[in-house]
Amino acid sequence: MGGTPTKIFKVMKPEELKVEYNLTDEDLEIMEKGFRIHSGGGSYVNRDQWMKMWCEGQETLDPEYKELGLITYKAFDVDGNNKLDLDEWRLLQSVTLHGNKEQTLKFAFVIADESRDGQISRKELIRVLERNVYIIKRAVLRKAFTKDGVLDKFMYNTSSRRVTLTPDDKKKIKELADALIGVAELLWFSSLASILYVASQITLSFF
Repeated sequence: MGGTPTKIFKVMKPEELKVEYNLTDEDLEIMEKGFRIHSGGGSYVNRDQWMKMWCEGQETLDPEYKELGLITYKAFDVDGNNKLDLDEWRLLQSVTLHGNKEQTLKFAFVIADESRDGQISRKELIRVLERNVYIIKRAVLRKAFTKDGVLDKFMYNTSSRRVTLTPDDKKKIKELADALIGVAELLWFSSLASILYVASQITLSFF
């Protein structure tokens, strides 16, 4: 499906963000406070600082979760200097925490369109679905090894490393990807943003 090059989110002035994302002065203050904390009082948040924040509170670091964190970081590194300045930080927080459905779909599209060519290829859609299935499988393991609200990290980590996609999983993923692409073409969608949303909702029941 044709498309135009995906533009990574455009930074906005605080007043513009307030209008676009329905923010308050307090929201902006909280964002700036978070920036000061995670940047260590510096002028930017680097990748290591971002990943430390992204993984904060996680008892385990699953590969798919880490990968999603890195993709998100790159999506909001608007100037491509491998750093997030305050404007980029505000934008990231606005989209991920305050975005409406349309803005959330745009975010999903940008995350999936790793090639930045303005369209979601079959390969990229399959990767999104694969990531979802891995996350689901690990969530099932996490629940199995959690007792009275406490996760047995040793058992979880040991079992988690053996999580794979079976041939049947891969077959279902390809079938689902082809079905979603077929629907997008039938309805003349200019992008697969809405299809990505549908995919995220039905992957669990599909597997």
